[in-house]
Amino acid sequence: GLAASPQLRNMATIGGNLLQRPRCWYFRSDLVTCWLKGGEDCPARDGENQHHALLGDSPCVSVHPSDLATALVALDAEIQLHGAAGERTLSLDEFFMLPTNERRLENVLEQSELITAITIPASPAAQSTYLKAMDRKVWAFAQVGVGATMVIENQRITRARLVLGGVAPMPWRATEAEALLVGAAPDRALFERVARAALEGAVPLSKNGYKVPLATALIVRALTAASTPTPVA
Repeated sequence: GLAASPQLRNMATIGGNLLQRPRCWYFRSDLVTCWLKGGEDCPARDGENQHHALLGDSPCVSVHPSDLATALVALDAEIQLHGAAGERTLSLDEFFMLPTNERRLENVLEQSELITAITIPASPAAQSTYLKAMDRKVWAFAQVGVGATMVIENQRITRARLVLGGVAPMPWRATEAEALLVGAAPDRALFERVARAALEGAVPLSKNGYKVPLATALIVRALTAASTPTPVA
């Protein structure tokens, strides 16, 4: 319900959603040859960059537009691909990549390949959530999105995944922050420390510094939600 209007959800596909190209206005403009389209540099670095990336060592500072991608990486989903060389299955975490000079794309899909399936592993003990901050109340792209999953046993976190959207050219898995969660007892102080760790490498651009406190608060909220037992009906 956060990802799109009912009309879009009826027409769109999961694969198409995951393969969205950046919503960056420089990338979308026919008047600009930005780095991602084969140009020499990324004009957003010193231009209109209020919706752009904080994380990711890439010449491109656009952000991945898919809400589903962030949520599905948090759920440890796998993607099945079919192409001229046969079939292959990857974790969705492996499927997305930072654009590089050698490959100016946000995923590893080859030209002959199609997405044929998405698989979410069963995890009855896990609780999960996805939260999204937007500049409009409904159906806007995420300024920041947070996907979190957690398993708690004997009042200790035994498994956790934390993935950020709207902050990098790909769904950004905060693996070092996840490590702080495992083995710890869930509480607000821990979640605040984890949020700081998740954003430790953030490099705000001239107009998107607001994303750091926004993401920090959203991470704490998401981890709190994922650690709160769901009432049994």
